[in-house]
This record gives sequence, C-alpha cells and structure tokens, in this order.
Amino acid sequence: MSAPARGPVLTRLSPVAETAQSSLRTRVRRVRNAGFAIVQTGIAAGLAWFMAKLIVGTPDPFFAPAAAVISVGLQRGQPLRRSAELSAGVAIGIGVAFLLRSAIGLGPVQIGAIVALTILAALLVHASIVLVNQAAISAVLVMTLPNAALGNGPDRFFDALIGGAVALIVGQLAFARNPASSVIELAGDVLGELAAKLRDGALALERAELARAQAALDSLRALDGTIAQLFDALARAQEAAAFSPTRRRSRDALEPHGPAARQIDYAVRNGRVLLRTVAAAIRTGVSAPPGLAQSIRTLADSVDALARQLGEGAGEDTTRELAIRAGREATEILASQNDLRTTMIVGQVRATVVDLLRASGLEGEGARAALPPAQPEDV
Repeated sequence: MSAPARGPVLTRLSPVAETAQSSLRTRVRRVRNAGFAIVQTGIAAGLAWFMAKLIVGTPDPFFAPAAAVISVGLQRGQPLRRSAELSAGVAIGIGVAFLLRSAIGLGPVQIGAIVALTILAALLVHASIVLVNQAAISAVLVMTLPNAALGNGPDRFFDALIGGAVALIVGQLAFARNPASSVIELAGDVLGELAAKLRDGALALERAELARAQAALDSLRALDGTIAQLFDALARAQEAAAFSPTRRRSRDALEPHGPAARQIDYAVRNGRVLLRTVAAAIRTGVSAPPGLAQSIRTLADSVDALARQLGEGAGEDTTRELAIRAGREATEILASQNDLRTTMIVGQVRATVVDLLRASGLEGEGARAALPPAQPEDV
C-alpha cells in the first residue's frame, strides 16, 4: 500500500484502536477494583482450612474453606449483623442436611423434604431472609455431594462453623475496608472516563472526525454498568456506615457522595447527548468555531477537578470555577454563530455545567444562577 493511501486507512482505524484501549482499561480497572476482594477471599479460605484441620482434626476439611468463601463473598460491604447471619446460615444448612440425609436417605422426595425442613429450622433460629436462604443453599450443596466427600457429619458441621467464623473475622475485623473506598474509586472511574471522552469529542469537533466522535459516544454509553456499580456500592457503604459501630466515622466521608452520584449520572447522560450532537454537527458539515471545542475541554477540566474534590477532599472552588468558565466560553459563541447544531452543543455544555456544579455541592437554583445568562431564543 502506498504512503498516500495508508494515511486515510490509519485515520479510520485510529478511533477503533482507541475504543479497544478503552475496553482494555475498563477490564484492567475491573480487576484492580476486585484486587482487595480477591486477596481477602484467598486468605479466608486458606485460614479456614488450617483452623478446621487444627481444631476439629478433619483430614480434609472441605466445608471450612467453602463456608469461608461463601460468607466472605456475600457479606462484603455488609454490616456485622448480616455477616453473622450469613455465616450462621451456612452452618445451619450443612448441619441440618447432614442429619436428615443420614436419617431419610437421598432422592427427589427426600431432597424436597430436606430443603423444607432446613428452612423451618433456620426460621426457628431467626426470621432473616438472608440466613434462611443461605441455609437452604448450603443444604442443597450437601445433598449434591457423594457420600465419600461428606465424611463425619458433626465434623463437617463444625468445619462450616469455623469457616463462617473465619470469614467474619477476615471480612469484618482484620481486613475491614473503609466503606467509602469503593464509592470513591467508582466515582473516580466514571468521572475519568467522562473527562477523557469529552476531550475526544472536542478533538473530533476541531478535526471534523466523525469516527472519533462516535467512538467517544459509544464509550460513554458503555458506562451504564459502572454507574450501576457506583449506586450499589453507595447503598452498601451507607448501610455499613449506619450499622457497623467501627465504621460510623465514614458517614461524614460518604455524605457528599449521595447527591454527587446522582449528578454524576446526569452529567454522563448530558455528556452523551453532547457527543451525539457533536457527531450530528460533523455529519452535516457544520463548521464549528474554535472556541466551542475549547469550552468542551474546559468542561472536561471541571470533571477532573470534581474527581479530585470527591476523591482527595480538594476544595470545590476549582470545580465550580472551571465549570462556570466552560459555560461562559460556550455561551459567548452564540454572539457570532447561532445555527441549530451550534446552539444545541452550547445548550448541552450548559446543562452539563449545571450537573457538575450541583455535584460539587451547589443547590439547584444556585447552580443555574451561576451560569452566564443566555437569550431564550438562543438556548
């Protein structure tokens, strides 16, 4: 392929390569975010096996690490009370299933009876749906194993108790994590991606590169899963901070993240509309003034400042100053160019500015009042 022909091909492939890099970053970020949980689960499984072998003397304490893994996985981020319910449910399910399987054997009718009686026994201990469900699941696990793997029933019951206790210690005490950490990490991930794609959109607008604008839009659309994780992490962290006495000090750290998470979600949605409008402007051949792309870059700078504000405790002044500047830069464009596409882009910059100002802590009316005025017929 000749050199002149190679250039257009590389230009078309560039957004594809950037999308692949973004996907790789997402996967690496997923593994990084799970690193703490992976280490925690591995330590709990190994320690449970060792403790059960030492205390009970079982040659192959299968249920100890199994109970530890189940309990750690399900209790992560949960209050101490719920963690204890999970661990107790594992032990109850295993113990009851062992006794009943030895007494009535194994078959379709017996399996149904064992599950029903296990739930009954769990309800007698506690009405928690968490404990009851975990007891039933553990009973099913016992019934699906061959006789050779079950060994002595009482030993396996104590194995499960030890595994649950180890999970409780590892998950809630020895390796207790600040419940705000995952919220801060996920919010930083979302804001980092939003800022990067806004800059891609600004570059696409300058160079009239439709493929780049579309790739940036696709990346923001792919953020839905991370935003859902952010809200889940926020709910777990708020619950943990409310019920766990050792974590009440994290309430103050979490307080701004509830309102901020909602506004971050709105900012991503408005960012998508902004990039979709940029792509439409490129597709229809609109010549955008240079200041419009610069306003989008300033908007991205404000997103980065918000990430520092929420993650590092930086002041909100920088976030607000940059957001207001982005709104002013975009609004000033309308004095010289106010075609439909340009006006729509300016409107979306202004809408995203309001989201960022509210995420920084400004109330709704204050955020809207901070924007420079625009004529009703313009925006």
